[in-house]
Amino acid sequence: MAYLVLISDGETGPRFTLDKECLSIGRSSDCDIHLEDPSVSFEHAQLNIKQGFGEVWIEDANSTNGTFVNNKKVQSSPLRHNDNINIGLSNFRFVSDEESLLESTQEIKKSWIPGIFYLKDKS
Repeated sequence: MAYLVLISDGETGPRFTLDKECLSIGRSSDCDIHLEDPSVSFEHAQLNIKQGFGEVWIEDANSTNGTFVNNKKVQSSPLRHNDNINIGLSNFRFVSDEESLLESTQEIKKSWIPGIFYLKDKS
């Protein structure tokens, strides 16, 4: 299963499960992912899930301000695990459970600053 996570001020927000073949993103209340943002078009973009192939594509719906994947404006683009998607002022991270299960475990390291820890890839 794949999903989008809304990122706000560096914190993770709501998680939107991609459980249909096609999901719409926009300002319209009829959209599957509704964004209350005046810089987002009523029907801004679509997510298309290709079931047999495990692929997810994002397509811009001729929006006014565009759709961005990893800071590049796209008309249509496949999504990969951890891709960043920008729609208006909203930032999302694409998460694919299949890929996230394959990622290596990171180690918790203590910094020289008391009480501060960070993650580091295992060597």
